[in-house]
Amino acid sequence: MKPEVTVVLPVWNGAPYLREAIASVLDQRGVALRLIVIDNGSTDATPDIAAEAAARDARVHIVRLAQRNLVDALNIGVSMAETPLIARMDADDSSYPDRLAEQVAYLDRHPSCVAVGCNAEVVDEDGDFLGVWRMPHRGPSITAALVNARAPIIHPTLVVRREALVAIGGYRAEAYPAEDIDLFVRLREIGDLANVQQALFRHRRHRAATSVVERTAQRARTDKAIMGERARLGLPAPRRSHAETRLRRGAVYHLGCARLALRAGRPSMARKHARATLSVQPLLALPYALIVASVLPKRVQRVGVWLYRRQSLGSTANEHTTAPTNSGRIDMTPGGTAPHRFQQKNSTA
Repeated sequence: MKPEVTVVLPVWNGAPYLREAIASVLDQRGVALRLIVIDNGSTDATPDIAAEAAARDARVHIVRLAQRNLVDALNIGVSMAETPLIARMDADDSSYPDRLAEQVAYLDRHPSCVAVGCNAEVVDEDGDFLGVWRMPHRGPSITAALVNARAPIIHPTLVVRREALVAIGGYRAEAYPAEDIDLFVRLREIGDLANVQQALFRHRRHRAATSVVERTAQRARTDKAIMGERARLGLPAPRRSHAETRLRRGAVYHLGCARLALRAGRPSMARKHARATLSVQPLLALPYALIVASVLPKRVQRVGVWLYRRQSLGSTANEHTTAPTNSGRIDMTPGGTAPHRFQQKNSTA
């Protein structure tokens, strides 16, 4: 069967979880696929693990690079894809068996949609379940995510039409380490973005993640990427809280886990990571607030999470944000869908 999806999996020293990640792609049901593993100059057992997978399954193709940046690796993978759809995957995550089939079916039903993600179950470094990361469905909620400096799609859950990705010129090196936000902003200019409202993916949070290690640079690039969208809606440039720029790497990781766990209704996990934050930076006020919030009624917890997010963003949403909804998301009042300038050829609704 001719492949319809190419999965691009860049990896650098990803040996601990790579076997699981590759297996989760090869175990996908109901979709013909090809997996391209981009080994970005690994010095651990990654090359051997990838070679073993390729020897067992002809769908696996390996590209070995001298270590280059992530954007180069992604664009090399994209350039090798010949299928109508391209999917992303990370070496420390895993896809559930129906992930790609559900996302392909969504794109088949919605010709104006150029890219689709999904919800994800999130675990921490210990493999403990933190909660479900619920993503905006489509339309105004996608707009709200972008203007509030949040990715509207979890990057490794992305399935994108190759024609659309080529049309916007792929990933841009100058946007790193916010290349995903930059990509979503440009994709949205030619079509719709959406998320399948099922948890079809398991995402691992850890302190070596780009969002932790390169947090300051990522925020600066994110703010630059969303400025045009905010200007279109009459919003000022985003402002960031200076308090969070002083967080140590371990505190960034644990605070993120605590907030997600509290938002997902996992108070014991929220306390675990709030206490771990205090072991890294004992004078921080936020972990104490999260511990207190974890024993309060859920409605009060949601308000606490919302206030925490407003402080961490420096009120990027400004007067255009409202109180949290029942899901704990921050919704923006004036929304709007992207212009439907991209239409998949020969597709049906």
